[in-house]
Amino acid sequence: MVVVGGGVVGLSAAVRLQETGRSVCVLTADPPERTTSHLATAIWFPTGFGDQDGVLGWARRAFEVFSALAEVPGSGVVMRDSLMLLRSPAKTPWWAEAVGGVERVGSEEVPPPYTGGYRFTVPLVEMPVHLPWLLERFVSSGGVVEERAVDSFREAAAGGWKRWNNFREAAAGGWKRWNNCERKRGGKTEHSPRSA
Repeated sequence: MVVVGGGVVGLSAAVRLQETGRSVCVLTADPPERTTSHLATAIWFPTGFGDQDGVLGWARRAFEVFSALAEVPGSGVVMRDSLMLLRSPAKTPWWAEAVGGVERVGSEEVPPPYTGGYRFTVPLVEMPVHLPWLLERFVSSGGVVEERAVDSFREAAAGGWKRWNNFREAAAGGWKRWNNCERKRGGKTEHSPRSA
């Protein structure tokens, strides 16, 4: 299976596919530390969706996964107390059930012009820590990362990343760490410096 992109979405998808028993190759134009994800703010909060079919279930599942990762040393996920401020009274957020509830904050506890708010605890993902952790998890489980851009999904699916047998051989060889594996760029292979 091929995943295009080495940011948080690509690496998360690659890890999840591995967990279902698939062999996975990630094609990425840039290493994770040079992706947009590396600079992104990542706090659990289902903004912009509203109470739509399925979204509460997805929000709950994401909250469960990231809350569990907060217990894993080195994952880059931590639980943070949060305060949502309101300019006008509002009903309990539709997603409150996903976080195990929220605590209403009265107008006496917030500065003007706010009229109140909600207090809750949610996962915060520190991307400069989480992305290397995800990458290590992926490659240590036999995943392969090839650093090169693809022009289309068709190119990726057609095997522009090498033939399946070569991929399986590389995965079986155990590219244990990104720093210890061969990085491919523009058709030539570069050997990354070995880590100590």
